[in-house]
Amino acid sequence: QLDVDPDAIEVPQVPQIPTDSASPLDHLPLAPSMSSSSLISMGSRARSIGDKTDTSSWRKKLARLHPVTNTSVLLIRTSAESPCPARGYEYQWYRSCKRIDDKADCESESGEDASHGSSFNVEGWYALSGATYAAFQPSATDIGHRIRCVITVDPTQISGLSSSENGDMSDEETFQVVCELPFAVVADSGLFNAARQSFSGPNGGVFANLKGRGNAEGRMFRLQIMPAEQGSRMIIFQTSGTTAEPIHNIQQPILAASAIAAPSEPKVFELFFPSGLPASAVMVQALCNDDGRFLLRSPNRVSRES
Repeated sequence: QLDVDPDAIEVPQVPQIPTDSASPLDHLPLAPSMSSSSLISMGSRARSIGDKTDTSSWRKKLARLHPVTNTSVLLIRTSAESPCPARGYEYQWYRSCKRIDDKADCESESGEDASHGSSFNVEGWYALSGATYAAFQPSATDIGHRIRCVITVDPTQISGLSSSENGDMSDEETFQVVCELPFAVVADSGLFNAARQSFSGPNGGVFANLKGRGNAEGRMFRLQIMPAEQGSRMIIFQTSGTTAEPIHNIQQPILAASAIAAPSEPKVFELFFPSGLPASAVMVQALCNDDGRFLLRSPNRVSRES
């Protein structure tokens, strides 16, 4: 967020990134910046001006100078100084279904009254299960995607008064507000570099103390992930104390496994296997849920994100 007036009609001036170095990333902060003003309000104001301003250029500059990463926290507030009331506000966070590349302008389709049909249309957006609070922390799964929150406001519930005490407030209808990140989430550089360095060794990275969920409830696991020519190789071990036994043939590692982070639980993720499982991985298949996903819980969020 930039320290500017979100109600100003002029597009804020963003400092230019120096071009005299090999990489502009050398000049970026390693952690997101925060200030007392709202980037979302500023984006909405710029969109309302229409053709009077070119929003694509400042959006790209903001994304570079003030990145939102998988260690950032997004907050919905009535203003920079005031949180939303505890009553009368409901939240639902969304992730864009398509990943955003550098050439995508990512213009929002929201901005008109919801009764017109298109403003709060969630087509192209995936509702994040359990992400129904004023705060949201993006995960590694959100990298390359934009984030949106749809807030449903019930004016009759805000004051906490009865209909007779509310007077005219009781006649106000529920309405919705869309807050949308104008650029894609990026990977935290510290986590990304640490994970890349870990996986680059001949034995890859090892993630231990993983608790099973679903069909694997009550079991402990360890993952060893090694580099491969195409994707990765994974071996899954079941552990008990200091003992670790592979639950499939280590000569037949699981190829190109991937994962999805739970949007509302900071340690939970699901493994899935786009390339299928080797013939020896019968136990792995038995421990997966009905849609073939292996449910796990990391000891901490950093391990999950890595």
